Amino acid sequence: MPQIAATWAQLLWCNTWQGCCLAAIVWLCCRAWPAMPARGRAWLWWIVAAKFLTGLSPFNVPLPILPALAAHDAPVGALAVAGDVWHADILPVLMIVWLVGVLASVYRTAKSWHAADALRRSATHSQQAGVLADCHRLCFYLGIEQCPELLESDDLVNPLLTGVSRPAIILPAAMEGECAIPELRMILAHELAHLKRRDLVLGWVPAIAQIVNWYNPLVALASREWAVAQEISCDELAVEVTASTSADFGRMVLSMSLPSHSTAPSHGAGLGLDPVRSQARSFSVGMTGIVMGGPHEMLKRRLCALRYAGSRRGPVGWISNRALITLLAIAVIPWHPIPVSDAVNTVTAIETQVSSVESGVQHSWKIMHARCVGQVYARIHNM
Repeated sequence: MPQIAATWAQLLWCNTWQGCCLAAIVWLCCRAWPAMPARGRAWLWWIVAAKFLTGLSPFNVPLPILPALAAHDAPVGALAVAGDVWHADILPVLMIVWLVGVLASVYRTAKSWHAADALRRSATHSQQAGVLADCHRLCFYLGIEQCPELLESDDLVNPLLTGVSRPAIILPAAMEGECAIPELRMILAHELAHLKRRDLVLGWVPAIAQIVNWYNPLVALASREWAVAQEISCDELAVEVTASTSADFGRMVLSMSLPSHSTAPSHGAGLGLDPVRSQARSFSVGMTGIVMGGPHEMLKRRLCALRYAGSRRGPVGWISNRALITLLAIAVIPWHPIPVSDAVNTVTAIETQVSSVESGVQHSWKIMHARCVGQVYARIHNM
């Protein structure tokens, strides 16, 4: 048990500080480049969430970046014994506390998932021919091969997209009479944009990262920023597909955030206006999580971003964005720092093994050559 706890503590510590460093780098990049495309910003925060998962892998790359340790730097005598005793006492307790937190997070996730599944099973198929036609038309424009199910529910006040293997869009039953046709088209385009960009599948990474790293507020920050960025990205795509103006789309979003649209219980992901619903969509089929700042901050950021919808594209920005994502994606590879002296010893040992192998190969080659020459001479002598 102490050995398992020590291995767990080492992996968790490396995962935590490396993920926090990457989160700080991404935050600085987003602050230094306010006009970064929303899709690129979403990928950066998704990479941060992925780092908080890959860092727990026992298979990592050693990097010799630590200074060499001198003999007098290592703890000896009573100090080393005291350190071992302290680790043996406290690490198993900490590991149990971590496991309890993980199980509690899994329970909350499963409960939310069950609520979303129950909401879908209680929903009925939409009979609105105009809405169905708009949905199929938007799927054609977005390149979505299979149109999702279109359902209605009386227990919902905001639309939601749910289901990874069998996606479905659930609309409030009263929305047909409350919203005009252009507004319904923009709502469908927004939900289909999430399906087009596979946000339901990608959302598993932030979800699992928050479950495993439930104690780390930076993981919640990365998940929140990813959710906001992908909402803004889908807003921009919906504006483009429906050929609507940013002002019209903003009015639609504001109408969905009115008090009359925020009093019903939340069982899934709406338009990203409720903290639980927005996380539910981000984490696939109703998984809940921690959202800092609340729905008002998300609404404000989305409305501000609509001012730049369609104006952030360009070859320079596209290339810079892809280059930044590629560089930071390399950081997802699990690694751990080692002293330079260990790396030198490792390289020396490898060189020694290679030399021994080369010597063995040369010796075997000489033996084979001697045997071949002997056989040739024997045949010539027999002739």
